[in-house]
Amino acid sequence: MEFCGKPSIRILCERLLKGPYPVCLATPSDQEDDILHEVTADLPLLRFRGHRANVLARFYWAAVEHDFDPVIRVTGDDLFVDTEMMADMAKFHVEQKADYTYVSECLRGADCEIVSKDLIERGLKIHGDQEGEFLSYTFRRPELNPKIAKFTPEPDKKVLARLVMDWPEDVRALSVIFD
Repeated sequence: MEFCGKPSIRILCERLLKGPYPVCLATPSDQEDDILHEVTADLPLLRFRGHRANVLARFYWAAVEHDFDPVIRVTGDDLFVDTEMMADMAKFHVEQKADYTYVSECLRGADCEIVSKDLIERGLKIHGDQEGEFLSYTFRRPELNPKIAKFTPEPDKKVLARLVMDWPEDVRALSVIFD
C-alpha cells in the first residue's frame, strides 16, 4: 500500500529511524515479502526473516538474533507511531520492572508495546507452533504470570482515534490524509 507515492512500510521505517532505538524489519521469509525489504533496502535497518504464520516465533528469534531485551513492538499498520512516547514508555517499562507494557488513551496507530524477551520465550513455550498474529493477547495470558504495566501518555498525546490500516474504512481515511 502506498501513500503519496511511498510504500507504507517505508513511511513507518523512516519514522521509527528518527527515534532513539535500532529498528528491525522482521518479516516472513516468503518470496512475496521480498518487496518489503526491497523498498527499504537503502535504510539502515536491522533485518530478520522468519515464519509466516507463527508471528510469535518470528518475533522471538528476531529478538534473539539482534540481542533485544526488552523488545519494542510496532506493527506494520501503525504508521503514526510516536517515537518520543515510545522512549517514555521504554523508560517506564524499565522503572516498573515490567514484562509487558502497553499504552492506552492514545491515537490508534501511534502506539506500540514493550515486551521482555523472557515473556516472549514463556509465550512461545505455551504457544508452540500455533499460528496467529495477535501477540498482545498472548503476552497477557494469566498462565504466563506477566507483570503488566499500563503506560499513560502525557495529556497532549491522549487522543482516542484510529489511524491504522486494519479495515478498508481505515485505508480510505488514511488515503484522504496522505492524498
